[in-house]
Amino acid sequence: MTPDEFVQAFGSAIDAQQASLLIGAGMSRGADFPLWGDLVEGAAVRVSVPKLDDFPTWAQYIEDSDGGGSILLDEIVSRIASVKPVPLESHHLIARLPINDLWTTNYDTMVESTDTGLDVVQQDNELVLQQAGARRIYKMHGSIPYGAGAPVGGRDQLVITRNDYERYAEVTHPRLWRLLQAQFLTASFLFVGFSFDDPNFGEIFKMVRRAIADGPLMPHYALMKRPNDDAGLFDATRRDLERIGVHVVEIDNYDQITLILRRLVARTLPMRLLVSGSARTPRHSAWTAGTYPTESSSQYLDKLANSLGEALAEADVPGLLAAGEVGARVGYSYLQSLDSYDPARFVLLRRRDDDADLTAPCRRLGEIRLADTEPSRLRDRAFDSVRCILVLGGGHGTLEEVRRAREIGMGVVPLAVSGGAAEQIWAEMRTDLSSHSIGQQMVPVDLFEQLAADREEAIAAAVRLVTVGLFMA
Repeated sequence: MTPDEFVQAFGSAIDAQQASLLIGAGMSRGADFPLWGDLVEGAAVRVSVPKLDDFPTWAQYIEDSDGGGSILLDEIVSRIASVKPVPLESHHLIARLPINDLWTTNYDTMVESTDTGLDVVQQDNELVLQQAGARRIYKMHGSIPYGAGAPVGGRDQLVITRNDYERYAEVTHPRLWRLLQAQFLTASFLFVGFSFDDPNFGEIFKMVRRAIADGPLMPHYALMKRPNDDAGLFDATRRDLERIGVHVVEIDNYDQITLILRRLVARTLPMRLLVSGSARTPRHSAWTAGTYPTESSSQYLDKLANSLGEALAEADVPGLLAAGEVGARVGYSYLQSLDSYDPARFVLLRRRDDDADLTAPCRRLGEIRLADTEPSRLRDRAFDSVRCILVLGGGHGTLEEVRRAREIGMGVVPLAVSGGAAEQIWAEMRTDLSSHSIGQQMVPVDLFEQLAADREEAIAAAVRLVTVGLFMA
C-alpha cells in the first residue's frame, strides 16, 4: 500500500470513529530514549549473558541469572527515567489526530507529556476506575515517568521478558488484553514506530492473530521501512501480515513518518470550509496586485456570494467558517438554502476587539465565536477547524491567510472571477499548477481554468474543487 492510499483509507476510518493507534519505540528514537537492545545490554554484561536475537528470551535469561532480576529492573528504570521527555513534531501531530484510543508499548511518557488532556491508563486495574468517553492512552507494557525510581504499579506491570508476555493475557493484564482484543476486532489500528527487529513487533502481531482467530478482519496498517540487508524477508513478512488484515505501508526513511502524519492531520481536520476574503478597500495605497473590488463592485460580490452559498448548500457541504463580511454573506446564503436550517453548520469568527455593529443576519443566522484579538492567531484558530480554504476577493490580509494555509498543506481554491487577492492567487498558482494540490491530489486543470470563467461556470468549478478539498470526493 502506498502512503497516498494509506492516508485516504485510514483517514476514512478516523472520520468514522473506528481508528486506534499503537505506538512503538521508534517514535521516541529521536528523543534520546534507548531502543530495546540498548536498554538491557548493560544488565546482560553485568550478569554475563550473551546477546540473543530473541530479545524477550534474552531478557528472560538475564532475569533468571543470579541477581539478574533486580539488575535488569534497575537498568531499565534508570535508563528510561533519566531522560526528560521533550516531545518531537511527530508527538504533536499525534496529539492533533482525532483518535480516542492510543496504545503504546513504550515505558516513557512522551505521548502523555505532549497531550496533557489524555486519560493515562498505566496499569491493568486502572481500567476499572476510568470514566467512559475520555481520550485515553493505554501503557500496555508499563510506565516509567521521568525521575521515577520504579515502574508505576511495580515490576508486575512491566512487560519485557518472555515470561511477562506469556502471563500477560491471563495473569498480569487481563483487562487490557481483552480491551485490546476487542478493539482489534472493531477498529482499524495504525502501528507506528515499530521495526522488524523490534521484539514488541512480533509479540504484538501474535496478539493480532489470537484476537482475530474467530472474528472478521478489520483493516490495520503498519508504517515500515525495508531493512538495508533485506533478502526477501520484508516481502514475505508483508504477505504474512496481509493475511491477517495488516497492510504494510513501505516508507523510504523514518523521517517520512512525520510527513505522513502531517498529511493525516490535514486529512482529518473537521470537514468544514473556510471562506476567506473581503470587499473592503485596502488601507494601504500600495496595493498593486490587480483589480481590487471597490464600492462599485460590491453589489457584484454580494450576488456572487449569494449564488456561491446556494451552490455549496446544494452540494451538501457539511459546514462553513468565515471571518469577513464576504464570507459571512456566503454563510447566510448557505444556511438559508439548506433543506433544514442548522445554525451549527455556519460559524462566523470575529475578533474580540471588533466593535463594528453586527448586521441583522449576524444576530439570527449561524453561530458567532469571539476569538483572539491578534489576526494571525485568529487565522490559526480557523485553520484548526477546517480542511480547505475558498478565496473571494480580498486584500493583503487574505494573501497572508493563504500563505499560512499553504504552509500547513491546506488546499486553496481561489475564485478568480471575484477579483482582488483571489485573482492574484489564481494567476500565481496557474504558472506552476503541478506543484499545488487539493485534497492531497493533483489540481484538475480544467476545473482550475474555469475559476476565471463567467460567474455560473466559476461557481460550479469552485464547488467541485471544494468537495475534493474536503475529501468528500
